Amino acid sequence: MAPRHSRIFLFHKLRFDEKSGELTNNGRVVRLPDQSSRLLTYLLQRPGLVVLREEMREYMWPEGEHLDHDHSINNAVNQLRRVFRDDSRSPIFIETIPKRGYRFLPTVTEEPCLTLSQRSSS
Repeated sequence: MAPRHSRIFLFHKLRFDEKSGELTNNGRVVRLPDQSSRLLTYLLQRPGLVVLREEMREYMWPEGEHLDHDHSINNAVNQLRRVFRDDSRSPIFIETIPKRGYRFLPTVTEEPCLTLSQRSSS
């Protein structure tokens, strides 16, 4: 089995570690609930694109084990907006696309993070 790379996403002076789900703002850790962290990962992988609610549901609950997907997605988006201090009426981070989904607005860059096996072979 190939080692999994942990990706680090950078945007608006924020840093998000996909593997740990840790968001940092100027070195200060900002706690995110698990669903919000998973949703943020999905949005960061698709900056600038409209992400449909159905895509989010399939990503967050691949086995379909959750019943109230819309409420949970709305809750996760609202939690992210609180963390980012983002306003849905004039968004900087997450734009609502009515009746469809959401779009992550900032430019996102990726900082590759080496796996443990890669570090030891360097």
